[in-house]
Amino acid sequence: MKVIGIIDIGTNSARLAVVHIASNHDCTTLAQHKETIRLGEGEFSRNKITPAAADRGILVLRKFAEMAKQYGATEVVAVATAAVREAQNRAEFVERARDEAGVDLRVVSGLEEARLIYLGVVSGVDLNSQKALFVDIGGGTTEMIVGDATDHFVLESLKLGAIRLAEMFPSTKTGPVSKKNYRAMLDYAHGAASQAFRKMRSEGFDVAFG
Repeated sequence: MKVIGIIDIGTNSARLAVVHIASNHDCTTLAQHKETIRLGEGEFSRNKITPAAADRGILVLRKFAEMAKQYGATEVVAVATAAVREAQNRAEFVERARDEAGVDLRVVSGLEEARLIYLGVVSGVDLNSQKALFVDIGGGTTEMIVGDATDHFVLESLKLGAIRLAEMFPSTKTGPVSKKNYRAMLDYAHGAASQAFRKMRSEGFDVAFG
């Protein structure tokens, strides 16, 4: 048996799961935590993680690693997605994660992120013989996958995320997004996702999970 800590460092939030793996490979979740860190805040206009965002990310990484060890984790697996993947200073952030938090951070590609999302969701739903569309909207990217209970057929990672779009279409006002900005966001999203949409429609699916 083994206890593992799993950390996901996303563009908007960071998540921790501490899992007990039995000798027969059954898994029991011992703890789950989430922190909003906005690692990608201010990044997409300059392609760098800002110093303040990096500090927030390292602080949460250190906190999560310590929490995992408190639950008896003998191994911590950490994965980073769009914010770290696209940053010019990602090597510096990965080095800080290792030196200051004791975490070896694995930066995954967009398609690998989509594959991991598929594996995570499909393990918790009963698809029977149905084919499903899986959509995950993050801070930096949106992943779209078509698959069934045993395999995936289409993997897409689109540069469409909440923080990215907010920075691409900034507003000088607080409160709701203006109709003009909202229309511009929709037009941009449709254009950026049109090829992926065609693939999803061509493959076909019976049910969707978002």
